[in-house]
Amino acid sequence: MMERATSHAEGTTMKFSSIARMPAFSRNVHRGSLRQGVYEFLRDSIVNGVVEAGSNLPSTRSLATEWRVSRNTVLAAYEQLAVEGLVISRRGSGTRVRGKRLRLRQILRESQFPVAPLPLRDPDGNAIYIH
Repeated sequence: MMERATSHAEGTTMKFSSIARMPAFSRNVHRGSLRQGVYEFLRDSIVNGVVEAGSNLPSTRSLATEWRVSRNTVLAAYEQLAVEGLVISRRGSGTRVRGKRLRLRQILRESQFPVAPLPLRDPDGNAIYIH
């Protein structure tokens, strides 16, 4: 859910989204490694709609403290979710749950890869394509 705040002095509008409330994590429910358990719990929460699309996930530090796990465990789970395309992470902006539709062009733009080959020419005028 997006909310808007208006600064009366400057007349500007800022957008911010609320941080998703995460359900309690139980170590005893998941078999295998703790890292895999945290990842599966987060993934299931996103896929099943417990955490809404577009909402911000808590910071890795706060979630690790709340669940009493290592920050590296939460970081690894967030990274795996980003690899699968379920969340978008940007340094300084936090981690946000991606919407339902995945568009290749948007994924490439957010991952900072060129969408199309870059048309370059060598000194003789021959085309060089970088993929």
